[in-house]
Amino acid sequence: MRVQIRFCISLVFLFLILSHQTFPKAHIPEGDVSGKWVKQNSPYYIDGEIKIRYGKKLIIEPGVQIIFTGHYKLIVNGILEAKGTEKDSIYFFPSDTSVGWHGIRFIEAEDVSTLEYCVLKYGKISTAEELKEINKIDVATVKDFGEVFDSSRSETINFIIERNDINFVIHINTK
Repeated sequence: MRVQIRFCISLVFLFLILSHQTFPKAHIPEGDVSGKWVKQNSPYYIDGEIKIRYGKKLIIEPGVQIIFTGHYKLIVNGILEAKGTEKDSIYFFPSDTSVGWHGIRFIEAEDVSTLEYCVLKYGKISTAEELKEINKIDVATVKDFGEVFDSSRSETINFIIERNDINFVIHINTK
């Protein structure tokens, strides 16, 4: 009987260790982000508004999923390098599609940010007042599929933007 109990306890302990390694999750709190987000730690749950500060860089590897747990945005003042591949895209979407997420904002960002093979879904604007404010700056919008290119600030190749309110997810405000 004791052998069976020890075996069961060992099995539960082993399961707990392996499940932590098998099902990685990274929760990113509100604040500054930089460094490298790798597929092995995906998905990345965004638990507040995040920002890449000027002078900093965030690299996102192919296959990474970025899931916004609320109506939060990613502000880019530094450099965002999100380079997926044709077979292994990078995904940005909310955990709750009825709430959505607040998109990516390139605001006085450094010279080059790149989005390649990225899929952005279910972005939402929260208020009419916010839409008026966004329309005062240089806004990049597309409908269900498209490319956005601003030669002075960022380069984007082969990415999909779909199911977003008023076709809004990304906007660029140059210096």
